[in-house]
Amino acid sequence: MRFPKKGSLVFSTALITATNLTVRALGFLLRVWLARRLGGEALGLYQLTFPCFGLFLTLITGGLPTAMAKLCAEPGCQPETILATTRRLAGVLFGVVGGGAALLSYPICRFFLGTADAWPAFLLMLPALWSCGRAAIYNGYFIGQKRFGPGAIAQVTAQLIRIGATVLFLNIRDLTPAAAAGLTMAGMTVGETAGLLVLRGFCRLKGPIGRMKGARRLISFSAPLTVMRLCATGLGALTAALIPSLLTVSGLSRADALDAFAALSGMAMPLLLLIGSVSLALGTGLVPSISAGGASPAIRQKARSALGFAAAIGLVFAAILFFGGNAIGERLYARSDVGAYLRLLAPMALLSGLVSVSTALLNGLGRSRTALRGMLAGQGLQLGLTLLTAVPALRVGGYLLALTAGHAVTALVNIIACQKSLRAL
Repeated sequence: MRFPKKGSLVFSTALITATNLTVRALGFLLRVWLARRLGGEALGLYQLTFPCFGLFLTLITGGLPTAMAKLCAEPGCQPETILATTRRLAGVLFGVVGGGAALLSYPICRFFLGTADAWPAFLLMLPALWSCGRAAIYNGYFIGQKRFGPGAIAQVTAQLIRIGATVLFLNIRDLTPAAAAGLTMAGMTVGETAGLLVLRGFCRLKGPIGRMKGARRLISFSAPLTVMRLCATGLGALTAALIPSLLTVSGLSRADALDAFAALSGMAMPLLLLIGSVSLALGTGLVPSISAGGASPAIRQKARSALGFAAAIGLVFAAILFFGGNAIGERLYARSDVGAYLRLLAPMALLSGLVSVSTALLNGLGRSRTALRGMLAGQGLQLGLTLLTAVPALRVGGYLLALTAGHAVTALVNIIACQKSLRAL
């Protein structure tokens, strides 16, 4: 029996898939526990703050980890020099973004997020920006060298420590919703710091890391990736602020709007992310595999197999969500509305996988600007259709319709671009 070679696409996909499934399964169990422990309002405050974390982290690291993975995979590269350059760039960005976020934290919560009760969670989120950003850079360094073990160990360690810290913090009695949301965020900060320490322990550099070199090429490749991620995280932060407000316009009270938002983003969406672990792992392994080059027929075969696998696995999970969504919602959360959301999310199981894999293919082929155009087209449509959330007859269903339409456009644009790029090889 032949086993996949270490460093091959099959090996990397299997390892990253196992890691992602483990981490997201643990995270999903934590979300189920949080939904029961916190209640709708506290969980809604936590979910309201979390997209801001993604936005600020993107401003700090952007496309630097993916750029590192691509550049470190190229023949004749100097990984230590690339790491040194990336760390220093990210350090400067953290000083600017982290300092600005700290100074403007209360106005952001009060006026953008719409409630000052999110302020404790927002403040306790800020230290995690350094830990998570630094960890992403080290992970990009390892992925570029096809060393997937350190990242896998670090992610599992971070999730286990996060769960332990969160459970410990939330054992405090008589917590207000704002305090409970803040302590939940503190648990994440502790976990991410532990993951960074694990990655740093694996990073054995040979001698001094050297001067900062190649910054222009690094920035050139990472710029469209940064814009792409800024669009995604910015849309997430804007959506987190918009949905509760649009739900109140539709006739719900503020408390009921936060509860509905928590059911969607804190209960239904994590299951979709868990399902997406396979396609995400495949996309992560594709970037260095395609960037390393090789014969054109081999690259074409690898790309088409990846897209076919993503489509097949997506269809299976879509069927599970559509036919089993109601049962999952009732058994896990004892809420019928979560089951309805899962059924509406069924097409996303297919579309999100196709978007992940096709975007990774375009990045590996050096067509990151094309991937950016596809994302902008899809997210522009999604943002416009999000206003349907204010329609009383649709509410959360209107947002899920917008989400599905946006991903469908992005997947279509990306797949067409992939086919053209592969024929041109």
